[in-house]
Parts: sequence; C-alpha cells; structure tokens
Amino acid sequence: MADSHRWHSGGDALLKYLAVAYEENGQIHWPTLLAATAGIGGEMALLAKEVDLPGRGYVLGKDVSKFLYDDAGSPKSVWGYCLMASETAFSISKTDLPDFRETERRITASLAANPNFVPLSVPAHLAPRHNVLNAGPRHRKKVWEIAKENGLDNGDAAFALMTASMKLLGFTQHIGAVGMMTLAMEAMIGCARVVPLEEPLSNPSYGPIGDILPKDEKSPIALPKREEKPDLWGGKKPELEPAPLPAGILHDRRAKRGAGKFGRRA
Repeated sequence: MADSHRWHSGGDALLKYLAVAYEENGQIHWPTLLAATAGIGGEMALLAKEVDLPGRGYVLGKDVSKFLYDDAGSPKSVWGYCLMASETAFSISKTDLPDFRETERRITASLAANPNFVPLSVPAHLAPRHNVLNAGPRHRKKVWEIAKENGLDNGDAAFALMTASMKLLGFTQHIGAVGMMTLAMEAMIGCARVVPLEEPLSNPSYGPIGDILPKDEKSPIALPKREEKPDLWGGKKPELEPAPLPAGILHDRRAKRGAGKFGRRA
C-alpha cells in the first residue's frame, strides 16, 4: 500500500476533480459531494478485496468487511483510519457516531431487498441530491486515471478518497461534522456492498409532467395567467370626483376664461 502522504496527495487530486464535477452555478452542495466521494471510496474498497462478484446486486463479502473496519478500530482499516483523522482534526470520537457494525447490518439488509438505493439515516438537510450508487459509473474511469497518476491501486484509492472525505468535514462545520461523518460512513458501506453499476440508475421518483396534464396542454406555463393584482373595486374601478380647488384659485381661473384679448370681456 502507498503511504499516507500519497493518500493525501492523491486524495487532493481526486477531490479537486469531484468538486468540479458536482459544481452548480459556482457552488457546491456539500452532502452530495461528500456522499459521492465516500461512495466511490467504498466501491474502490470492494474492487480491491472482492474479485468473484455476481452479475449485479447485493454483495456479502467478508474480505471487504474486514478492510472497511475491524472491531479494534485500527487505522489499518479504512474506517478506523477515518476515525483517527476525525478525532485528531475535529474531536469526533467513535462514541459520537452510530455503531459501525449495526449500521452495516442495517444497510446490507436493505440492499439485499433493494440494491438500487443506499438507505441513509441523516436528516433532510444533509441528504445528497444524487443517488449515491450513481457516483461510480459517472466518475470511475476518471478516478482510475487520477489514481494511476498518483501511484494508487484500488485499495490505496479507497484510503485516498476517504482522506478527501475527511478533508471535506473541514468545510462543513456549520452544518454538523457528526452528521456529515455519519453520511460518509453510510455512503461508503452502501457502495462497498453492491456490484458496481455500469450505467447510472434513473430516479423513479421523477416522471414526465405530461402524465398529470390534459393531453392538449404541454406545461402549466401554457395555462392562462392568474391576475397578479387583487381586484379591489369589485370588477369596476369607481370614477372619483375631482377634488375642489381653493376659492382664490377658482375665482382667478373664471376671470381668465371671461377676459378678452386686452383684459376686457368679449
């Protein structure tokens, strides 16, 4: 395996690529970037330790399980390494987080029933905007290229990507390091328990808007526009009488109307 220096340098290169890939109008949605980074890290761990994979779906592999985490929480395991980094940099200890083995059992049970979604327990504001499993097929080829440039095999790439994930916590203190750490754990476990996808999955939660509109309507934009201003007058605006002028001004105007060309009445 590569030493930690190469995990840091390779992780920085991978993080720069993924940050650009998930940029939206000059901004980054932190949970989406973190879930993708940790998710690909889990996929690299799977590919490093399990060679006899089924055609698709859920994977129950003992070798990848030990690689992800050992009961001693050793930094030689991927998650043990993350725990060491988070405790040193952010004072997050193992006791601050959900139990790894219980989380692993929950996620694997869910994936055995439906291998298309990783069950996440994080609150709504930390939910990623993209299916975690889609990060692999979208970015795997480029991740391999960057890993090769930095002398990293699949196992090293897993450590490098989780190094990048821990660095992301430094940008997300304002939304909760413990919650983001939990998201990284769940994304990593989920992608390490499913055969890597060849193509991204479509989201069945989306559908064509034409399904609920009349056949002759293409979009709500084509419908008549609603009146933006309220009708305060009951359908017809009243004709208001002009305000009376002061007596002096009124007398002066009448005098001018009655005067002739030289000041006399015509």
